[in-house]
Amino acid sequence: MPEENDMKKLIIIILVIVFAAVGFGFIATTVAKATSEEEALGIGVDGTVLTVYGSGSIKLEPDVAYINLGVITQQRDLKTAQDNNSASLASVLTAIKGVGIKEDDIKTSGYNIYPQYDRNSSPAKIEGYEIRNELSITIKDIDSVGLVLDAATKAGANSAGSISFGSLKEEEAYSEALGLAFKSAKSKADALAAAAGMKVKTTISIFEGLNTSPAPLSRAATLYAADEMSSVPIEAGLLTISADVTVVYAIK
Repeated sequence: MPEENDMKKLIIIILVIVFAAVGFGFIATTVAKATSEEEALGIGVDGTVLTVYGSGSIKLEPDVAYINLGVITQQRDLKTAQDNNSASLASVLTAIKGVGIKEDDIKTSGYNIYPQYDRNSSPAKIEGYEIRNELSITIKDIDSVGLVLDAATKAGANSAGSISFGSLKEEEAYSEALGLAFKSAKSKADALAAAAGMKVKTTISIFEGLNTSPAPLSRAATLYAADEMSSVPIEAGLLTISADVTVVYAIK
């Protein structure tokens, strides 16, 4: 059987050589293909690339406002607290709809029940309940923000949270800001490449980021009485829509 064993060893050796040759050919083809793609991009043998960051921003006049307000009621009896709260909130809804706010632009943002405890008893006993019912309102005519707050306050709203501003043109402005960001990146790339005695050949990749800063308010948007908020001067300011890009260029 020695001759048979020798034959098996010979076959194994031949197969190993064949597979090694095939593998080497595959690797060589892959490397050649990669090199060809790099040359097509203008990267060159040294694979020189330049990564730069660009940003752009657009200023917008706000055309929509978002406010939070609500009704807080306190009673010893839970059902009485709930009934009183519901009645007051219904009056508030009627009032703000009466000054032009559509039902689709009003949403309940929170409804909470807080037991009130007598801290002097041991153990502490519940002596009443506080109900907080909060609304989020979209106002598409920002000149009427004060009118809405005044109407809500007179109808029974006794808490207010925040006011923020936005624009229905934000997507369009963001696209424009992206274009400015890319131009900024290209300008930087050209300057850096020139400083190194090289030239930008082509764009390899682009990465996008977004940063939107809200319009400044005339006063910090913290929780305070609705009648106090209704007397606050509202200054919408400007929205800044910013776009950021990171661009990788092939240079040579």
